[in-house]
Amino acid sequence: MIALAKASTLRLLTLNIGSPTLHRNALMGLLSQHQPHICTLHECNLPNGQVHILRSVVSPLGYQVLPGKDGLCTLVRFGLNAAPIALADADTGFRAQRLALQMGENRVLIRHRHADSASALRRKEYATALEAEASGQHIIDIGDFNECPNPRTWETDSCCFRARTPTA
Repeated sequence: MIALAKASTLRLLTLNIGSPTLHRNALMGLLSQHQPHICTLHECNLPNGQVHILRSVVSPLGYQVLPGKDGLCTLVRFGLNAAPIALADADTGFRAQRLALQMGENRVLIRHRHADSASALRRKEYATALEAEASGQHIIDIGDFNECPNPRTWETDSCCFRARTPTA
């Protein structure tokens, strides 16, 4: 984990939410229970211009809404130094959202993505492009990768978190 301060860590949550208005109580419960610093939402179905509905749900719990495109949205706790940044060339044609997070002297790239569930080849191409990207020392990949290490048992969830930090 990446330290926010000496005694704390960065808490992340990722959800395949569907409709935040329909699942309002579940969203509020998860945010209240786990109190993540960052919560990425995918399949976040909000009609055009309806981001204010999501804001009205999460703002009282201490979150700002950073809407993305293609059903991606990120909730960030107030006071955390995070901002949306432009997509990279590698993101072209994929559902992605990027954030820059400043934690003390560390800058972290957060790549929120939702992979193509229909094509393992496209998922692999995207993962390879992201691995090759020269994007700094601290990277967090989070979202719905639509992959499972053991498709016969489905013992692991398809929502993943991967972090890369420098090695000594």
